[in-house]
Amino acid sequence: MKNILITLGLFFLAITGFSQNGNSEGSNKAKINWISISEALEKNEENPKKIFVDVYTDWCGWCKKMDKTTFRKPEVVEVMNKYFYPVKFDAESAEPVEFNGKVYKNTNPDKSRHAHQLASALLRNKLSYPSYVLLDGNNNGLTVLKGYMKKKDLMPVLKFIGQDLHKEMKWKEYKKQQGM
Repeated sequence: MKNILITLGLFFLAITGFSQNGNSEGSNKAKINWISISEALEKNEENPKKIFVDVYTDWCGWCKKMDKTTFRKPEVVEVMNKYFYPVKFDAESAEPVEFNGKVYKNTNPDKSRHAHQLASALLRNKLSYPSYVLLDGNNNGLTVLKGYMKKKDLMPVLKFIGQDLHKEMKWKEYKKQQGM
């Protein structure tokens, strides 16, 4: 009986150890290299690159779902890390942020669900979460995307902007070319 229990225990450890060593969903896989907006702006001074800003809040369920699903898809991870400085920005952050020569802050950080001025500016005063702002290498806004997005919806935009195809053709032309 003791041998059976030891054998079962070793079997259980082998199985759970196996699943924790890379065979469970999301473990040991590449991840998006999220940085702060300040880090992205600093990096952009030395090596200009487009910036993808995920504007989220802690209470937003769809924001959390994006983190658990779409932002973990290998193709999304690859394109984000290759073409963008990926930024996570809490729309209700209390920290001041300098952006394009102006300091933005949350004027009432102790008030529940009070937006940071930079979130308002980036989202053109149309606050909804999650939202995504894509900036060019000079920190100018290219587009704003809103809501939860599946991989199939996000990838065309990431490629269109990331590969600078937006400089060569209109979005409608790209969509037609891609059979969308």
